[in-house]
Amino acid sequence: MIRHVYAPGNGGLDNFSIETNSFLNTFYDTRFQNNEDEQVIKLKEYIKKLQRKKNLILITHYVVISEILNVSSNLSEIIISDIKFNVIEKLKNIL
Repeated sequence: MIRHVYAPGNGGLDNFSIETNSFLNTFYDTRFQNNEDEQVIKLKEYIKKLQRKKNLILITHYVVISEILNVSSNLSEIIISDIKFNVIEKLKNIL
């Protein structure tokens, strides 16, 4: 998971399949706090159903990362986890 800093820009994404999912949205704001449980369930179900042999990159907000991986994240930090949400490594300040 990568902590969201900027919306995706143009270029350099030819080799990526990009999709958006509401379960990656923030629930930090009081307007969206009621969505937290449903978002977490949907994200975990999405990951569980994946039949992938390649890596998956999720760009999301720190509250989602914290809830799913039980770890804090800094701006533009990459957190690598396995399919069971165990943190493997944190790569700091890559941008």
